[in-house]
Order: sequence, then C-alpha cells, then structure tokens
Amino acid sequence: MGGEALPANILCSSNHPHLRYLQLWGPLERLHMDNIHHDAPFLPNLASLFLAMTSRGERLVFPKGGFPRLQYLSLGTLQDLEEWRVEEGAMPCLRELRLWYCNKLRMLPEGLRGLTQLEILTLYGMQVFHKRMQKDIGDDYYKIQHVPSIQIEA
Repeated sequence: MGGEALPANILCSSNHPHLRYLQLWGPLERLHMDNIHHDAPFLPNLASLFLAMTSRGERLVFPKGGFPRLQYLSLGTLQDLEEWRVEEGAMPCLRELRLWYCNKLRMLPEGLRGLTQLEILTLYGMQVFHKRMQKDIGDDYYKIQHVPSIQIEA
C-alpha cells in the first residue's frame, strides 16, 4: 500500500495472528501506533519489524505488552519523528535495534532500559546521538548501558 492510510487495527493480532515478518516502506500518510486500543494484542508472533519512510507522525509509541516476540526492529527515515516511547513490557525479546536517519528524534526512549535482551544497537546518520550516548557522561547512556554492542555511524 503506497501513499495510503493504513487502518489503525493493522497491527492487531486478530487480523494477522501468524504474521512473523513485516516490512512497511514508502510514504504512507499515517501509521498511528499510539491510537490503537491498548487492550488489543499486538501481533504476538511478529519477530521482525522494519519501518522506513512510513509515517509523517511526530510520535511513535510501542505500548505496554506490545510485540511480545519481536526480536529485530529497524526504524528508518521517519523524517518527522520527534518522540519515540517504549512502554514498560513492550518488546521484551528485542535483540537487535537499528535506527537510521530519524533526524528530528532528539533522545532515546526511557523504555530502552527495560529491554534486557537487547544485544545490538546501531544508529546511522543521527549525529546528535554521538554526544548523547557517550559512555558515562551522555544524557542517553544510562538507557543503553546494558547493551553489549553499540555502533554509531555517520
């Protein structure tokens, strides 16, 4: 679906209970994950989620209990994204996170602290995070200090 609004319930498990991999690429008008009912389960079998140029929204929320088996998440070129929230209990199995060219994003979400299985964090083209993620002194370092492999690329 290119250039169209996705229905708010696209990420609910009742619509796609066996979906394991999801890649959304292109200029979709809206994908408001924060407007989905929080009591609806979020794709309980999804293992990999790739979002690139998918939203013109300023805010992205991964709700409590959402994506319980997600292991890989890639967020790229979300040009208007200013705030990203990861609520407690969201994505408990996440092992790899890649963020690239989300240029308006100014801080990592507090909820990354709770992602204890996270092994790899990679950021591309997000210069503001060089300083924010510096060991022991960066404003965001405490959120990701438990991650064994952290890479920041220009």
